[in-house]
Amino acid sequence: MNWQRLQNNVFQAHKHSFTLEKPRFTAAALKFYSALEMRNIMHYVMFMNAMIAIFAGGCFWCMQPEFDNASGVISTEVGFTGGEFSAPTYQNHTGHVEAIQISYDPQKTSYPALLKIYWSNIDPFDDGGQFADRGEAYRTVIFFGNEQEKLEAEKSKSAISEKFDGRKVATELRPRMPFYAAEEYHQKYYEKNGAHYKAYKYGSGRVNKLDELWGDK
Repeated sequence: MNWQRLQNNVFQAHKHSFTLEKPRFTAAALKFYSALEMRNIMHYVMFMNAMIAIFAGGCFWCMQPEFDNASGVISTEVGFTGGEFSAPTYQNHTGHVEAIQISYDPQKTSYPALLKIYWSNIDPFDDGGQFADRGEAYRTVIFFGNEQEKLEAEKSKSAISEKFDGRKVATELRPRMPFYAAEEYHQKYYEKNGAHYKAYKYGSGRVNKLDELWGDK
C-alpha cells in the first residue's frame, strides 16, 4: 500500500466532508473515491488514532491469539524488546525478551482491559521464565509508554498480588524501549502451523498452569 498517496487521499476526502474526528462517508466522498480506496482511508485513520501496548509474556507464539481475538485490537506483531542491540533475530536476541506489540482503538478498549488479558495469560510469579521456557528471554515484563500507563500497570500488579493473598509478583514494569518485529515465520504462528502450535502450547505446560492459576479467579 502506498501510504503517502493514502495520506493525501485522507485530506482530499476530508475536503469532501469526510471527517477524521467522526469518520463517515458522505455522498460526495463516495462519488470521489472507489470503495477500496475509502476502506483503505478508514484503515489509515484507524491506525493514525491507534494506541500501542507492549507486553512480554513468555513465548510470543502463545500470546498473539489471545490479543488478536480481543475486542478493540486493531493488529498485533510479535518480536523482541528490552535489549541494547538493534536488529535482534530469533537466533540471536540476547538481552531482549520475546514480546508482543498491540495496536488498539482506545474508543473500543483500554489499557487496563489489555492488562487484564495479559495477566490471565501468564504466570506472574515465575521469575525464571514461563512454563517450560526458561531464561531471560522469557521473563514477563510490562513496557509502559507514559506515566499513565505506568500507574495503571502498578495498580494492576498490586491487584494481582492481593488476589493471591499478597504473593510477590515477579513481572517487571519497565519504560518502553524500541520494538523489533520477529521474522515473518513467527507472525501468527498459531494460524500458519496450527498443529505444532497446539502441541507446543499443551506440551509446554502453559494450558494446565494457566488453568490452575486462573481457573477460579
